[in-house]
Amino acid sequence: MMKRTNFYLDQSQLTALQTIAHAEGRPVADIAREAVDLLIHDRTANPRHTAAQRKAAMNAFVTTYEGSGAALSEADIENLVTKVNGRPKKFLNDAGTSS
Repeated sequence: MMKRTNFYLDQSQLTALQTIAHAEGRPVADIAREAVDLLIHDRTANPRHTAAQRKAAMNAFVTTYEGSGAALSEADIENLVTKVNGRPKKFLNDAGTSS
């Protein structure tokens, strides 16, 4: 059962949804529901997105390295990037995203 929901989009978001809907011959509401489903799936399937996990990883970093004056080795950096992002730095760099 669907519930009616109202929300605001900026003009660029609305234009993009309308363009996609027109190209696919589907209603804008259908495209919006698909986008929401994809976001929900991504966030629940990839828990690295949770704020609590990012905060815990950053707290671990600060607790470990705060004031130590020690330089981080490449292995230390790789480990921290993996903890924070949920995937290795090499994967992020290969995907064209720097960390």
